[in-house]
Amino acid sequence: MVIASEGSQAPLATLLACECMSELTGLSATRLARLVKQREVTATEVVEAHLTRTNELNPQINAITDLQAETALEQASDLDADLERGTLVGERLTGVPITIKSSIAVKGFRQ
Repeated sequence: MVIASEGSQAPLATLLACECMSELTGLSATRLARLVKQREVTATEVVEAHLTRTNELNPQINAITDLQAETALEQASDLDADLERGTLVGERLTGVPITIKSSIAVKGFRQ
């Protein structure tokens, strides 16, 4: 079931009408960023939905070899606090979780 298309402005209540927030994992990056910036959903909720989906799928596909769940949740919480204070503006992909290919050196990630 598709909850919201890229051009639609479905409110958070529509997103929450599903059994869980897994529909968040199916939204485009721009839609997720818009929802977070408009504070219709928190960055923490977005990360939690993606971590849940990762935990469901990763045992079968082993796509993520160095999951940084705690760091992602801490960063999401910090972002939520910045948004609450109104100190974050203009970031286009605010609140969108990403993965980094393991061939790219990133401090704190194993190689």
